[in-house]
Amino acid sequence: AIQPSFHFLNVLKPYFDTNQLLDQEIYPNTSAEIKTMFSWSSSTGKYPGGRNRTSSQTNNVALHSNATAQGGGFSRSDHINSFIEDPTLKPSTRRVSSDDSTYDTVFQTKSNNALILRVHLAPSPPGHPCRAPAMTLVGIRASHPWIDNKMRVIGYTLISSDASWNASGMKLGQSVNAVVQHFQLNPPNVIEITDAGLKNIQNKMSPPTHQEINVAAQTVAAATPPHPNLNQVLNEDKAKAKRKMEALNFPVVPSNFPELDQMSRDDMDSLISDESKFAEFVSNMPVVSEMNSLRDSIVDEAIQSAKSNFSKNEELLLLNTEVRLLHEKVLGQVMEFKKLDEEKSKLCMPPNIKQVLMELKTKKKSAFNESEEIAASWVDNGDINIIDFTKQFLEKRTVYHMRAAKIERLTVAR
Repeated sequence: AIQPSFHFLNVLKPYFDTNQLLDQEIYPNTSAEIKTMFSWSSSTGKYPGGRNRTSSQTNNVALHSNATAQGGGFSRSDHINSFIEDPTLKPSTRRVSSDDSTYDTVFQTKSNNALILRVHLAPSPPGHPCRAPAMTLVGIRASHPWIDNKMRVIGYTLISSDASWNASGMKLGQSVNAVVQHFQLNPPNVIEITDAGLKNIQNKMSPPTHQEINVAAQTVAAATPPHPNLNQVLNEDKAKAKRKMEALNFPVVPSNFPELDQMSRDDMDSLISDESKFAEFVSNMPVVSEMNSLRDSIVDEAIQSAKSNFSKNEELLLLNTEVRLLHEKVLGQVMEFKKLDEEKSKLCMPPNIKQVLMELKTKKKSAFNESEEIAASWVDNGDINIIDFTKQFLEKRTVYHMRAAKIERLTVAR
């Protein structure tokens, strides 16, 4: 077991350097991704999880890299490098096997528990696809839908079989990130911490202070883009539609019509009097044909846009329901937080000296009466020996004098 020194920074992806934290120095990271990781201590030779540190560095993956074994287009060394060089995972990941097959990553959940995820990527025969990684929570006994009774991760379907893993197209670093984030946001119910090093980590952890939470909230607010104004969106849509209309290649309105110049007055009268004949004549004119063709293309585009929008209707309804439920959940949690914060404020307030003095005087009188009753009972009845009487009487009398001394000190302090 190890003793990695660290201090809880905030809930917004802090990284911990143990050499700095030995001096209680804090260096916040302003990334808004919810990741709380730890750095391993460099001052000790062991790590939590029951395995000793190996002498070589974590980026030495040449022992069993199997560069020719392809899985989803990636070699085994690609998978391992994506894991140990991941900017989020790297500070808290160390190799715990003599070869390059097994690594431990320490992280913290939103329930303020420290966990160790052990990742094992077994070598595969030359020319064969990469094996699916095996992931296990070590050093604890816990319950969670994603883990079995041996603490193996079984709920992440991409690593359930070699075929699923190779078909996923994901690298090992992405998968470990996904599993870590799931356990951070959905912590397991830790029944027992069995590893001494992990227990030491847990004992040293402290909850975030109000100042740290406020800094984290301000960081998230600064990193989150503001919601667009509805009127602004509508104006932008109108301007976009106007630009699109201006870009349309409308046909030029002709200044003369050669078809009519060749017709006699009687033919024109006949054409005007027959609506169907007139409509046919107009529709055959080149400028009208061109306009009809442009109209049809615009209608087809509008139909396609409508179908595309309608296809997202169900997804939008589901998202709307999810947002509404999350909103209600957040409101409930905010109300609960306010209630607990009020209770905490009351508990942390200094006691009212007058009320304390009144209670002490009442309790002092009660202790005096109890001691007098013991003395009177012994004098009148003599039913206990002198040793038992002395013991009982002095216990009550000592309480009486302690309360009297406290009253005197509080009175002088006022």
